Amino acid sequence: MPVSSKNESNQEVEKIDLMRIIMAMVKSFKKTWFLGILLMALVGGGLVMGRMKSYHPIYTAYADFVINAEGDISSYETMITIEQLSSTFPYILTSGALSKVVCEDLGVSSLPAEITASAIENTNLFQMRATGSNAQKVYDTLQSVIANYPSIARYIIGNTTLTLLNESGVPTVPDQVPNYQEEGIKGALIGLLIYLIILFLLNFVSKTVISSSDLKKYTQVNYLAGVPDARIKKHILKKERPILVSDHMFSHFDEAINTLRIRLERTARGSGDNTFVFTSAQAGEGKTTICINTALAFAMKGYKILLVDGDLRIPSVSTRLNLNTEKGLADVLRGACEAKDTIQQYGDLPLYVLPGGKPVSNSSSLLGRPELENLIQTASEEMDYVFVDAPPCGLMQDAMQIMAAVKNVVMVVRQDYSHITKVLECIDSIKETGGAVTGYVINRESTGIGSYGYGKYNYGKYGYGKSRYGSYGYGEPEKGKE
Repeated sequence: MPVSSKNESNQEVEKIDLMRIIMAMVKSFKKTWFLGILLMALVGGGLVMGRMKSYHPIYTAYADFVINAEGDISSYETMITIEQLSSTFPYILTSGALSKVVCEDLGVSSLPAEITASAIENTNLFQMRATGSNAQKVYDTLQSVIANYPSIARYIIGNTTLTLLNESGVPTVPDQVPNYQEEGIKGALIGLLIYLIILFLLNFVSKTVISSSDLKKYTQVNYLAGVPDARIKKHILKKERPILVSDHMFSHFDEAINTLRIRLERTARGSGDNTFVFTSAQAGEGKTTICINTALAFAMKGYKILLVDGDLRIPSVSTRLNLNTEKGLADVLRGACEAKDTIQQYGDLPLYVLPGGKPVSNSSSLLGRPELENLIQTASEEMDYVFVDAPPCGLMQDAMQIMAAVKNVVMVVRQDYSHITKVLECIDSIKETGGAVTGYVINRESTGIGSYGYGKYNYGKYGYGKSRYGSYGYGEPEKGKE
């Protein structure tokens, strides 16, 4: 593909696809829902703890009075006296006269409570209120104000009589008690919102392949199959091992592999080429698992199959199938032995495996030899189909060298794992080398019915861990090694 076309594809990838992001968020949620719950608990708990720490109770004591002016005065005059009392009360407090008397009475340097007073409209009822953080001091302050107020106020409004109607006593309950349950719920909702925002941002930035439609937008390569997550649980078997279609345990997995088999059969009939190489954009996408199971599916239909482990840096096919790993393709390409001396049959099936042999670091020089093309050519004439498990095409040139001998390429793309542009770059590179990209497989695809996940065996011990690729030349060298 010309450079301009690649740039156009990359620009298309950069466009926001909201539906794709939502699908990715749903998948991410299934994997990380417990982190969302943890975040909700942390934020909710933090909000409650913060509220508890910052909360300072405020108490209010009050007293209600009937005000009567001394002497023979009308009710109208009494109402005026009440209004005067209410309006002059703030002045009396701020003037310092009353405050000084109350402080001396209580033996303190400053008022321990805030004092307010108000008249109830159109009545001769008057209320005093004291507010502060200490319930007893609040009450004592109110009592002192009640006792000393008339003597201060008579110089302003004349003699008055305050008849106590009702008082609160020492307050026992704060004015506003926090609703910690409500605070916890609010915090949990904030935590959920933060979790969803994080999911959105991560999936917006990642732009990984979620479904076949992601690649259909940018390439004409065919979609071959979607292989669901599958795992043999620990409680079913004592030891985890790779999922194989011959296990007859997971119908959805079997159906997907057999769908892939049927489509590859059609491809072979149409092109007249019965050789296929399986690769991926990067390590950890499950290409070896798909390659092995596709070969098994063909063999179970009676086809004579040769399965070649072309990943010489990390050969794993024979290990997955519990076959001898002493000699293999690397030895054949060196001329140390004949292919027939290393090929092993898998069980009673017409499946013949050519292991990779012991790991080698100079695999590029071996795979570039003409012996590989001769071997594939001979095998294609003697076998019904030849399948080669190649290294990831986005890491080294090994896969491209294998494609010089095997033209039909199957790309394995793990769902929500590889960046779209990385997959597209690999497809473009394959086309530039003259290889024919038969199609791509979405591996570990989530299904609406349930989810089956690969165990440690598939993607851990015998998979593509960072340290293993570092050891054999796909990544940074190990410490102490060149």
